[in-house]
Amino acid sequence: MIPARAALATFIAFIAVAPFILPEFHVALLNYIALATMVSLGLVLLTGIAGVMSFGQQVFAGIAAYTTAVITTKYGGSPWLALIVGLALVALVALFLGAITLRLSGHYLPISTIAWGIAIYFLFGNLELFGKYTGVPDVPRLAGATVTYYVIWAATLALLIASANLLDSRTGRAIRALRFRGVMAESFGVDVLRLKNIVFLYAALFAGLSGWLYAHYLRFVSPSALRRS
Repeated sequence: MIPARAALATFIAFIAVAPFILPEFHVALLNYIALATMVSLGLVLLTGIAGVMSFGQQVFAGIAAYTTAVITTKYGGSPWLALIVGLALVALVALFLGAITLRLSGHYLPISTIAWGIAIYFLFGNLELFGKYTGVPDVPRLAGATVTYYVIWAATLALLIASANLLDSRTGRAIRALRFRGVMAESFGVDVLRLKNIVFLYAALFAGLSGWLYAHYLRFVSPSALRRS
């Protein structure tokens, strides 16, 4: 059986050489896999580990994607400035929505995430600033195709490592207790609601980073495109 570290090293080596040995179509698929992995990783922390169900993560990807699309195309701003602004907006919206919805339990919580996910989808589609349902075209690339590939995968691997380190920490052990042992964790002094908000924020920022990269990779942002992502 291949040791975990050897498997990880082999995987990283494959990712490093993929643009030089694979056809362009397969490299594009790897980019989409990485972008989806960022959102999925946030859901692993939020739903798989913490036990908080959410069906609205595309909202946070959309906020960051539209922020960078508007700043770079309509105002000629830097994509890196748009990243900071986009993630700040994602954080504010996540903290607001988390404060409202994470107090819910049972089936009310996932239903609420579906509700605000649909609401913000229609908001994106009806604002003139965002091009309504036509979307925002001609979003500038970050760099050439190969450099963009490495930026996407560097971000993905960084989030994977950061998540692993988080779950191995003291806070991570408290997060692991939320899904089935929330009452026990609370009896040991863990602020369960605060911890859920933190995990919700992490998942939102992961989705936001994916949305920002998605906008500059695809060079187009629309409600329908983000709903399928």
